[in-house]
Amino acid sequence: MPLRDPQDLINRLKSIALPYPQPLRDALIRRFQWEILFGIENAELAAARNEQTHIAGCVYRSLACVAQIVFARTSAISSTRRVLYGSSAVTADNSASGRAGTEIWRLIGNGALATACDVLRQIDRQLKALTRSSEQQP
Repeated sequence: MPLRDPQDLINRLKSIALPYPQPLRDALIRRFQWEILFGIENAELAAARNEQTHIAGCVYRSLACVAQIVFARTSAISSTRRVLYGSSAVTADNSASGRAGTEIWRLIGNGALATACDVLRQIDRQLKALTRSSEQQP
């Protein structure tokens, strides 16, 4: 919530972009989808060398890309559609850096680097499956 917006500029800007125009939505998904896996693969290489800081950087970027895709998708579809992660979900209201991200960061902090990469890879697979299924719907 803005503390002060006397000209109501924020709401006017939001009305232009919500829901995201289809070309913007498609471009965001294309742009960020590949980068999730790129980050995971780099994190896995760093995990083999036990480079915790490098892994954290790769994971952070991958989760930021997940969030971009989730927000692009949920601007055009019902926010009840979710990318499932175990018993929790990644939605615009419960961002990727929320529950799933918390689990990944806990794993990294505990030194379970490969497991953290596995969890992130699972999120990537689920997000891709959800994106494919929404493309096939009319």
